[in-house]
Amino acid sequence: MSLNRLAINFFFIVLVSSISCRKDQINSGVTPDPDPAPGVSLEQTMTGELLAEDMAPIGSQLIQTSKNMLLTNDDGFFTFKELIDRDNFLLKFSDVYYFEAFQHSKLADVGSLHLRAIQPKLLGGGWTFQAQKGEKIDFQNGVKIEIDPNSFVDQNNQAYSGTVRVFSKWYDPADPNTSRTVPTNLQAINRDGSDGLLSPYAFLSIEFRNISNQKLSLTKAVLLEVPTSISIESQTKDIVKSFYIDESISAWKEESTATKMTNAKYQFKSLHPSMLAVAENGKYAALQGNILIDQSPVIIYGRIKDELSGFFYDFTTNNTGKYRVFVPENKQLSLVIFNECGSELYTIPLGAYSGLQATAPEVYFQSEKSYTILNAKIIDCNSLPNTQAYLKIQSPSNDYFHILPADSLGQVKALVDFCTSASLNCTPVDYKNKITGNIKNINSGILHSELTLEVCDQSNLFGMTVHYGNLTKHINNIKVSRTADTTAETYLFEALDDDGNGNQVSYGFAFARPKFSSEYFFTTKIPTIIGNPGDLFYFSTCGTSEAKATGKSSKEIVHFILDACSIEEKKSGKTYSGKIILKAEIP
Repeated sequence: MSLNRLAINFFFIVLVSSISCRKDQINSGVTPDPDPAPGVSLEQTMTGELLAEDMAPIGSQLIQTSKNMLLTNDDGFFTFKELIDRDNFLLKFSDVYYFEAFQHSKLADVGSLHLRAIQPKLLGGGWTFQAQKGEKIDFQNGVKIEIDPNSFVDQNNQAYSGTVRVFSKWYDPADPNTSRTVPTNLQAINRDGSDGLLSPYAFLSIEFRNISNQKLSLTKAVLLEVPTSISIESQTKDIVKSFYIDESISAWKEESTATKMTNAKYQFKSLHPSMLAVAENGKYAALQGNILIDQSPVIIYGRIKDELSGFFYDFTTNNTGKYRVFVPENKQLSLVIFNECGSELYTIPLGAYSGLQATAPEVYFQSEKSYTILNAKIIDCNSLPNTQAYLKIQSPSNDYFHILPADSLGQVKALVDFCTSASLNCTPVDYKNKITGNIKNINSGILHSELTLEVCDQSNLFGMTVHYGNLTKHINNIKVSRTADTTAETYLFEALDDDGNGNQVSYGFAFARPKFSSEYFFTTKIPTIIGNPGDLFYFSTCGTSEAKATGKSSKEIVHFILDACSIEEKKSGKTYSGKIILKAEIP
């Protein structure tokens, strides 16, 4: 069973400000305004994206919640609306070639919820045996399993005696990626009905399928040997518990006792091995706090680390810098901020906490490492704030994401720290079109001060808008080519447009950006529109060799104000003298 992160993209216009900082201090104080108490139910609009391990979309796959059953579309997207518990929600999807998967929603306080899932392919499958005979299997990941004869039923609850295929995956709780792939927030229920929070020693997924890849269920418990994490092996207790996921209550549930063996493995029996945890189940605290960067609240993907088990309890701050996360009670904890390549940026000791209103010290800092404070305003095609959109920022390797919701003004402010480069991805609510813009070399020290993506539909992705006189013209279908040498980058735009009579006409322009400069210059004798009679207009620089572009610029969209002596509109024969405002998107 594979358990996974979830994400979605939206079309919008984004304005991004990037700030490079240095770390001078880490300070603490008292959090003034805690998050709401636990147990709050909210009606959420749920949107998600289902991808394979290679990031390819998985279409026409079943998504199941407690009240909804739906299929992903061709791009792997789904959406639904449901009243759900703020702190505990389980999403299930399945495919015959993948583990079933669950995802804790990590709900926001208000508004829509954004989910993303990546399904790793099943490991194993080479192990086969006859159900009527049973089997003993020693997996390469250190897991051993002993299966009694005649232990299976099929999906119709009929006894199964044919060929069984076995799949297995072991998760190290101290691996920073594990907390993103295991289900729920690790709340668990003991046999006596008391609840707690798992401090895990190991996680394990095992699935049994028939020769047609249909899932089989157990009627007899299997005997398991499961290794613990090497990093905590010396600290593990001799007797702990095993837990499995109970879908009906969206929580882990105690199943049996796990006994430590001489080889540092735990032995126990299970009737529900699709997702198992070997763990302690202790009391928990609902920890809340604030994080400020440069004295300002930002959205941060953060993690609370249990120093004993090494496990991370994930959280995301809201637009006011607040977070709330369940953590083990009376355990030594640290606040850890990771970058998008998995390296720790900051580790701040927090101490131990108890109670449902536990308050961590307020944390604010400046960075000794180059990072970016991302200021974005998301608006729709009518230039109005889009409060339903999400900003998705993706690492170069596609394995790390920020999912940032807009506030009531359509604004997003967040910490971004990518190792080399990153991209902004967005799709409209109907998931029909996608655009991608890039934020490059965030950690290079050359940070762009402004980024704007203005998109209403896919055809406008690489377009330009020219304003002169009272005329505004947006040109689509632009082909962009780039050349670079040791001194400058040069972009050539070649455009096709309709002349108003249904005929396609072509024209182009070019500009250059000197290396290590944020200013752009038009090259010699350019811009000049290249076209045929019937073209809408052309530009002229009146013989000047260079015309400086003014205004904010970035690698995504460049706004130019070009002083030109004449612009002739060929249809009317009129000549306009003055300033041209040119905006062009650059891939």
